[in-house]
Amino acid sequence: MRAFHYYVESINTECPFAGYPCNKEQDFTSDVCKVCPPEGCPYMGFHADKTKLSLGQRQKIYLTTNDQKPFCMYHLELTVKMSSENGQTEKGYITVDIVGDQGRTNEVRLNSWPINFEVGKNYLFSVPTASDLGKVHTLKISFYHVSSFLDIFQFGLRHPQIYIDEIEIFYQEKNKKFRFSLADFSVETDQSVIVFNQN
Repeated sequence: MRAFHYYVESINTECPFAGYPCNKEQDFTSDVCKVCPPEGCPYMGFHADKTKLSLGQRQKIYLTTNDQKPFCMYHLELTVKMSSENGQTEKGYITVDIVGDQGRTNEVRLNSWPINFEVGKNYLFSVPTASDLGKVHTLKISFYHVSSFLDIFQFGLRHPQIYIDEIEIFYQEKNKKFRFSLADFSVETDQSVIVFNQN
């Protein structure tokens, strides 16, 4: 029954119901195949005919949908590039609030469980949003440290922080990139940093 509502919405919305070609759902949810082919991601619903496949070719696609109207979601891929010169490995969560000239995401947690953010590494996250953000111009970043039981004697004495060199946002449906340079700026636990797109 939900498929009917998806199809009807695909007729009346500018959101394209774009999906990622992927072999299985587990790969999709693990961010293994969050890349569109050169000709763009295929569409679902009313505009599915815009995707050109060879005669007899079948293709599995996966996309994120909302649990209520509007069902269609836009896909943002965030690459967080940690500083290669400053900081140390810190465990925790990163949240972002992405602001564009047409809308915003409000605060979104990038990682579902705490991970170790290591110096010099890149981390890829997916952020689905129900509204078209337009041109992304502002990014609010927060870090929430998760302490180990072994650090119990350091409670209140240490203020963990991560150093981020750059955050790149790739807007799949628009095929556009927005870069936010933090130039090894530190984000202390339970604090926020606001950066602006220089493009």
